[in-house]
Amino acid sequence: MRSRTFYAASIALPVALFAVHHSLGHRGDIEFFHRWYLAFRESAAFYRDGPGVNYPILGVLIVTGPARVFDAIAGHALSLEQYWWALKATLVLGEIFFIMVVERLLSELKTSRSREWALVLFALPSTWAASAWFGQIDTWGTVFLMSAALWVLRYRADGTTRSLCIALLSLVGALLTKQLTWFAIPFLAAMLLGALRERASPKQWAFALGAPIAVLVPDPFLTLPPGQHSHLWFIATQGSNHTELAVASGASLWSLVARGGTEAASLMWLGADSRIWGWTAFALAEITILYAAWRQQNPQAWILAAGLSELAMATLLTGVHERYFAHAIPLIVIARGLRGPQWIHVLGVVASILAGLFVLTTITPSMPALFGRPEPVALLSFAWGVSVLATWRVHP
Repeated sequence: MRSRTFYAASIALPVALFAVHHSLGHRGDIEFFHRWYLAFRESAAFYRDGPGVNYPILGVLIVTGPARVFDAIAGHALSLEQYWWALKATLVLGEIFFIMVVERLLSELKTSRSREWALVLFALPSTWAASAWFGQIDTWGTVFLMSAALWVLRYRADGTTRSLCIALLSLVGALLTKQLTWFAIPFLAAMLLGALRERASPKQWAFALGAPIAVLVPDPFLTLPPGQHSHLWFIATQGSNHTELAVASGASLWSLVARGGTEAASLMWLGADSRIWGWTAFALAEITILYAAWRQQNPQAWILAAGLSELAMATLLTGVHERYFAHAIPLIVIARGLRGPQWIHVLGVVASILAGLFVLTTITPSMPALFGRPEPVALLSFAWGVSVLATWRVHP
């Protein structure tokens, strides 16, 4: 595919979808974000006084910043309907960046027909349904994760400070966007550490070791609840109580034994509730994934590990929501490529389609209720992850 055609398609496809979904979306989330925007508009005390603001600062800026630009032009606060349009229109920009970053990452991994594959990966319902269509910022988190992987690969190849700094900024961006990205970050950080051990000069080590300071830079400008000094710590400890439900609106394995809204504490086995068992299963999965990636010692292994970690989170933990496959699927598909048994690829595609249709049933009334069942999504996604892990091989 010629570059001009690819860039035109990268813009046209998300914009065409926007023409369909601009009036759709998860009304509860978008109304909540509108209240965040109004609180952000009033003062820097939105974490302390705002209506349950529970994203890191970059995620808050993605939710509120574009609307602030529009209201500065209009001279007044945006109504919910105006905010709805502004949010979803700017989320389309994240989808365009998604396609372009995926293409660059596939190209860096020497994947043939990288432009076509980038468009195909975006076209999977699990990608676009959980993004601008839904009215959520998860695609921006995926963009930062993909950008981190891309620039670590480039730094590994060229050893330049520029590539290293962009990789570091991408990791910091992922950390500060939303909690869902946190499950992939340790593995991408391990990938970066391996590149640093191969390439880093003393100056570059200083940049890398100083990068965590960037995470603290916003805190002096924020008004946090009493006793809180880091907005990330506040969010991690008090920002969400999702795991208190065994099953929220997601498709974890807990949906096989409980209905949505079931409290985690109500499911007990051997003296431990479902939340403890979920975290135990997730910890064992993480150890297995880490061991497999460590044995291979190549960049693709760490990208695949990042995706599998996200998939383990979405299928094993309590309280997950329907969009939680959004980061896992592109990372796994990109890292794995077309290697391995064909049936595993088919399983992944089917799981991706069902995951996307499952998301759509929560926001599109015309969707058949059959697609709203979480059990098929949970079983297929878990089976896909286990199959990928079981057939993992060392590749150059």
